[in-house]
Amino acid sequence: MKRTIIALMALGLVLIFTQCEQKVEDTRTIITKKIQYDVPIMNTDANYDWWIKNIEGSDREALLNNIFEKVQSGDIQAYDYFNEPLTVGQIGSILVDTMHQILNRTTPPYAEYDTTIIKKIEPAHISMLRFLEEWKYDESSLQIDKKIYAISPVLEVIIDGQKVTRPLFTVYTDESFLKK
Repeated sequence: MKRTIIALMALGLVLIFTQCEQKVEDTRTIITKKIQYDVPIMNTDANYDWWIKNIEGSDREALLNNIFEKVQSGDIQAYDYFNEPLTVGQIGSILVDTMHQILNRTTPPYAEYDTTIIKKIEPAHISMLRFLEEWKYDESSLQIDKKIYAISPVLEVIIDGQKVTRPLFTVYTDESFLKK
C-alpha cells in the first residue's frame, strides 16, 4: 500500500511538472532569412594579428579535413552551385584541378609545346569558406544570432591575371533548407 501511494505521488509530481512547462516565445527579429558571404580563414599578411581573417592552423586543418573526408566518403551529401546532388565520383573530379598551358622550349628553335598540369586540391589549399545563413536580432540585448544553413570551401585561383573565388561544393547543415 505504501509503495502504491509513493508511486502515485511520484506520478502526480511528474504530471504537474510536465504540465507547468512553458514555451518561451522567440522575440528576436529576423534580419534576413538568407545571406551568403565569403569568410577568409587563412591570413597570409604578416601585418595583421594572427586572428584577423584567420583560423589558427590546426583548427582550420581539422575543420577542412573533416568536411573533405565526410564528402569524399559519401557520409555527407555535397551539392553543386545549382543545388544538384554530387556523387562521390564527381567530388573526386572536382578535387583535381587540370590546367592546359602552352609553353616555349628553352632551347632553339624555342618551339611551343602543350602541357597539362594536374594538381590535386587539398584542404590546405582552401583559404575561404562561403556561408549561407539566417540572422536574427534581439533588440533588447543587441545580440545577433546566426543559423548556418550551408558551408562551401572556396578555392582562390588566378585566371587571366585576376584572382577569382571558386566554391568547390556546398554542404548543408540543415537539408530542410533545400526544400524552402
